[in-house]
Amino acid sequence: MRTRVLVRPVSAAFVAAVIVVLGATAVGAATGTDLGWSQYQADAQHTGVATSAPSAPFRIGWTTPTGIGDASHFAGIPAPVVADGDVIVVDREDVSAVSLTSGTVAWTLPRELGPSAPAAVVSGSGRRSAIGSNPTPVVNTRRTTVLFTEGGGDRSSSASGTPTPPATSAPTSSASGSTSGSTSGSTSAPAALHSTLVAVDTGTRNVLWRRALPDVSIGGPTLDGSTVLVGTDDGSVTAVAMDSGDQEWTVDLGESVNTPIAASGGTAYVSVSQGARLPPEVVALRETDGSQLWSSTAAGAGLTIGAPAFSDGAVYVTVNDGSLRALDAASGRPRWTAKLNIASGGGAPAVTNDSVVVADVRGQVYRFAATTGERLWDFAMNTPVYAAPVIAGSAVVVGDSDGEISAIDLESGRRIWRQNVGQGLVLGLAVTPDTVVASRTGPAAGLLALVHDPAGALIDEQSPTIVEPVDLGAAWALAAIPLIAILILAGRFLEPRLGRVSFGSDAGGPDPEDEDDLG
Repeated sequence: MRTRVLVRPVSAAFVAAVIVVLGATAVGAATGTDLGWSQYQADAQHTGVATSAPSAPFRIGWTTPTGIGDASHFAGIPAPVVADGDVIVVDREDVSAVSLTSGTVAWTLPRELGPSAPAAVVSGSGRRSAIGSNPTPVVNTRRTTVLFTEGGGDRSSSASGTPTPPATSAPTSSASGSTSGSTSGSTSAPAALHSTLVAVDTGTRNVLWRRALPDVSIGGPTLDGSTVLVGTDDGSVTAVAMDSGDQEWTVDLGESVNTPIAASGGTAYVSVSQGARLPPEVVALRETDGSQLWSSTAAGAGLTIGAPAFSDGAVYVTVNDGSLRALDAASGRPRWTAKLNIASGGGAPAVTNDSVVVADVRGQVYRFAATTGERLWDFAMNTPVYAAPVIAGSAVVVGDSDGEISAIDLESGRRIWRQNVGQGLVLGLAVTPDTVVASRTGPAAGLLALVHDPAGALIDEQSPTIVEPVDLGAAWALAAIPLIAILILAGRFLEPRLGRVSFGSDAGGPDPEDEDDLG
């Protein structure tokens, strides 16, 4: 594994490389309880879809500051997740839970300084433990657990001399509330440099277990059933048992894994950057043992790759050559490739069984047909977009770098609502049946909620890149009428003052009327 310095400033390049960060979705698949948005882009597959969602127009329900960081003290992607009526976000030095309905802070937990990364929450998770004199482990099915990564130090744009986190050997199992050491022969990392996966009971805020990771994680945890998957900056993927925190396996895939891992049906899909000499890859791993099922080269050497999304037997991923790629989930073979106008920010596409929605860094939002890759529509917001869009009911919701959030009709591609919610870069979105939650950095770093506004008004705005010949001709005609009228009036005004103008004959001789006057 290669260990290297990784600085994450808030810039187009940074967010483009990072905004691919983290996963968290309703661990409903494992528990039978649908939490709605319990991981990055809603679920372990990163679909980014909420079928039940508030409809536009919206209004701001509440805003709450948290420790995400301003434009010069920010690294990672603090995308929010939702559990038990709270919105949870991983800040630079703490984890905050905010009431979904009121915006009041429900609780905070200290966190070792490091890049923000989306948490994952699971309701009804059970940590095996003996009760009383009964030696048989039992499972507490009432617990809600939040999983998050911590550590790595200050990797913001303001940090100088950012330390390189050392690679460590696979750690041994740790006891509840303690951090495991590395295996014999490895060197313990300084507190500010190592990265750790932490599981906390949200009811008691007690640490259930900690698991040291090989390197710093920027993508955060993805939970699929009873397995937690974490990618790290040294190119490794580590699998940890949800109930105990025991490490199940770790594999080295290449240069860097700094995006959330998508997972479905016991298979993990990993985007792997391979540095300047090799092309990036999408790799499929068997979750039981980490064995490789397939790998697919995604483009040319030196390119970066975004977070994967899985839907209906296909894996979708963006590459910074300005392409969106669909791979067969069973074999890794390409299904289709579609071109964007420019590279995307790297976030996972929002996908349904018939649509793939993605935004590029110039603010162009696209909808492609999931089966063929045909571009169905695109809308030019003309403001940089780095966070992944989401599909909320019948609308695409997307936030831009100027603090504006828009709703675009999924079917027609026309913008139906827009509002500036304050200065700052929109970093991530979460959707529940009644609320759209956004995280942002900048002067008002923190969370805000959008709720349906019955007194608000919808708009009907076409992308400025679309030209309708009939409408354009009518607009030109309407614009020409007053101009022609002005010219006619000006001519009538000037004619008696300037007199008639004679231009003479074509032969250049004297005017006949002048000859009569002379003769």
